[in-house]
Amino acid sequence: MADQNEHTPRQHVLTLAEFDTLAAGAGRAHGALRGGQLSKRVLLLRSVVDNGVERGAPLQADLRGALTLLSAAQRRDRVATETVLLSPHVGAWATHCLRRLRGVTVATTPIEDDLAYLVGLAAGAAIRARLDFEITLRATAHGLMFPTFGMATVPRDAGPLRARHRAGSGSVELDGVGTIPVVQTDGPDTRLWRPLRRLTSTVGDQRISVVLDDLDPYRDHQGLSVAGRLSSSEAAAWQARLHEAWTILARDHRMRAEAIAHGVVAFVPLQATESAPELSASSRDTFGAVALTYPTDGLTMAGALVHEFQHAKLSALLDLVPLHGRSSSQLFYAPWRSDPRPLRGLLQGAYAYLGLCDFWQVHRAAPTENGAPLAQFEFARWREQVWRALPALEASGDLTAEGTRFVSGMRSQAAVLRQVKVPDRPAAFARLASADHQMTWRLRNMRPEPEIVAQRADAWLAGRACPAPGAAPSRLVPGEAAFHMTGRIRLARMGALDPGRFDRLRDDPARLAALVPPATVADARYVSGDVRGALQAYREEIARDPNRINSWTGLALARRDLAGQGEADPLDALPEEIFALTVEIARRSGTAPDPLRLAAWLAAQGAGTVN
Repeated sequence: MADQNEHTPRQHVLTLAEFDTLAAGAGRAHGALRGGQLSKRVLLLRSVVDNGVERGAPLQADLRGALTLLSAAQRRDRVATETVLLSPHVGAWATHCLRRLRGVTVATTPIEDDLAYLVGLAAGAAIRARLDFEITLRATAHGLMFPTFGMATVPRDAGPLRARHRAGSGSVELDGVGTIPVVQTDGPDTRLWRPLRRLTSTVGDQRISVVLDDLDPYRDHQGLSVAGRLSSSEAAAWQARLHEAWTILARDHRMRAEAIAHGVVAFVPLQATESAPELSASSRDTFGAVALTYPTDGLTMAGALVHEFQHAKLSALLDLVPLHGRSSSQLFYAPWRSDPRPLRGLLQGAYAYLGLCDFWQVHRAAPTENGAPLAQFEFARWREQVWRALPALEASGDLTAEGTRFVSGMRSQAAVLRQVKVPDRPAAFARLASADHQMTWRLRNMRPEPEIVAQRADAWLAGRACPAPGAAPSRLVPGEAAFHMTGRIRLARMGALDPGRFDRLRDDPARLAALVPPATVADARYVSGDVRGALQAYREEIARDPNRINSWTGLALARRDLAGQGEADPLDALPEEIFALTVEIARRSGTAPDPLRLAAWLAAQGAGTVN
């Protein structure tokens, strides 16, 4: 980065045809999108060094030496150097450093630990470029990270270490430590070296190769529960799962497989948790990385790769083309999240699920075990949810001209998918899942005015009629940011995936619920069609625990199903008010009122007293 012309970010041209292909959910991430990410990394590196100098950060000589070495590596072998610069967690590191240097982020570790990463990055690029070098490396609490290669397990108290590399040797000599076999990426861990293991799969003429990154200290910047170092057997299991997924993608999604092979370069294993037994994620800062829990099967991994690669493409596009403004504070219902999302998040989710709809559409007839039944349900569910999100995007008033064109392209593709006929059973279960999510979201995030709730609690406990107005104005109060799947949705998924087993247990709701935690007997009654039995069971659940939102969702859905045509039901129109009022009355009196009596009392405001 000593030569200004050599490292000046280039202009990146995306044709309208390429733009429209991306809008329809297809397209690749190399070409202009990859070039844009490379320019972004160069700018980030410059900004880290410039901000460090301006703010008097430590290790300035180290940083300047690292940039000099990086420039020499790029002159020797541009492709090899770009491989290191585009290593996903280089982006996370650079963004984190800038936030620390500018005072946006506070951390407990010394800033030197963060800045030292740049020297290891430059050394990694020089090794790949087959360049002789000598440089000072500094171990951190994690060790010495060489991006794209692995980590030297050197203790932090080893201090500054002089490092030497001779082109073609495949190793680095550390004074006072020994020889580090940095290019060894397929052997076992040793006392001094932990290699970044590589997963590969070739099916026909389609090949994918990704790093299984369980080492980089910046892989956990999203706050996810990243896994620690995997055992050899665990890594082998990931290899087997990738081959299963790649077989599906290469056989049934050739264009997507080709794009993913170019765009996805790293997996970050996540720990499964009770609230998220299966999870995948990606970040704008880590282009090319997919973080995910160990998938249950190849089909699950294939779907996760399609989903997360959609996010990666859109993030890279947004770095080149603004699709919306940045100042909007609007929050929206996103049918795939339990919390309200800003416009950017809604657009990202809708785009990712649009690609996933295409994936499931193909698998509705694909020869994969359990693939077709599951695909029917997932396709039916997500195509309607994407369709539901598009009007909110269009009506936001915050899309640019390019954003309007992009969302229009998404709508055109979604309209095509909506014409596909889905069998009645999975379509019904998909509608149930969608209704469940929307009602749960409303109960989690909408709140009536506390003063009105208090007034009505006073009236109820005094035996008076409900005071006007009939509906307490509700406001958006964002709840927990998470991904929730209720017991009803899990049961609906089971009913679509394994209809024989589900139908055999219809008349035994206790056994059916036990198969799908956290489902309850009430959930099993509702999903299996015993709506009246479910209604009573949900009333009993609420009497025991009036704070349980999932019980309120089930109650509202059951009442909606039982209401006559055109009949307005207070539990459907005012679920958050009846919920809040029940909790308040129970807090004061020690006993939760019957929610159906309370709903009738609200509906008959001013008509009389409590019976």
